[in-house]
Amino acid sequence: MEISLISQISFFLVSAVIGAALSLLFDVFRVINIILRFNTKRIFFEDVTYFILCAVMTFMYLLVVAQGEIRFYIIVGETVGWLIYRFSIGRLIYKCLFSTVEFGHKISKVRKPVREHIC
Repeated sequence: MEISLISQISFFLVSAVIGAALSLLFDVFRVINIILRFNTKRIFFEDVTYFILCAVMTFMYLLVVAQGEIRFYIIVGETVGWLIYRFSIGRLIYKCLFSTVEFGHKISKVRKPVREHIC
């Protein structure tokens, strides 16, 4: 079965978007590490979970697009999308998420807990 050049380019671009989404998911895991404080066992299980999610998403995309065949340009597309996101807008998004978590942490320390009065 022949795959046209246009469909290959579109599959490549969609895989780059998937790679960027996987990089965004990685940022979410990094922010979770900041919130819950670093713990090597938890980080290990988060990394394993992240890699399993990446593998499942890549496999499902390959299954739908390439009938389960591994296409090199799809793997390269995901890698390129991951790297472009990571070294461009990903830095800005991570800084915004980090600042938001830091701000929330400062507010939670300043604010005294509200206690209900028992009548």
